[in-house]
Amino acid sequence: MRRAVFLDRDGTLIEDIGYLRFASEVAFYPWSVDAVRALNQAGLAVVVTTNQSGVARGILTEPMIEDVHRHLSMLLDAGGARIDAYYYCPH
Repeated sequence: MRRAVFLDRDGTLIEDIGYLRFASEVAFYPWSVDAVRALNQAGLAVVVTTNQSGVARGILTEPMIEDVHRHLSMLLDAGGARIDAYYYCPH
């Protein structure tokens, strides 16, 4: 069994701007990449969870959310950090 830390996405890992529709709107906090890298180095699985009720409301699509998560992973990877899994609730 592996230990894990669960992080909320909006307002914890990245700035909360409301409905995040495009990957280009992602803005990490200054400490986010370093914090995720430290958790990785500590041997913890890092899991991002997020409520995305915009899907159920027709404001967002699941492919939009997946695109944002791919973009987050790319930016984190450039800083030597990684997310092990993303989970979201569309309601």
